[in-house]
Amino acid sequence: MKLSPTHVTQTLNQIRAEPVAENHPVYRQFSRLFGEHTFFVDDQGLNIVEPMASDKDDAQKMAVVRLVRLADWRDVYHSSLVPHAPQQTETAVMLSKAA
Repeated sequence: MKLSPTHVTQTLNQIRAEPVAENHPVYRQFSRLFGEHTFFVDDQGLNIVEPMASDKDDAQKMAVVRLVRLADWRDVYHSSLVPHAPQQTETAVMLSKAA
């Protein structure tokens, strides 16, 4: 899912990650591989956020999203990412209902 700038800020206040800018060269590659999302990179790898199951039907009521990992770092130097099947993490992020 794509986040509004306000939701990106709210997310970054709750997790230790960096958003991938839409004008970054790797953004288009990520979008081709994983679809249109707001991507975040952290010490574990590449992540997106997805609505919790109970919130998927009505995005207007979305208040909680879950961090989903799409790729892990290949090595401790964070030199490249290894994609894998999406893995839900235990990390939940609270977002305002209006943003």
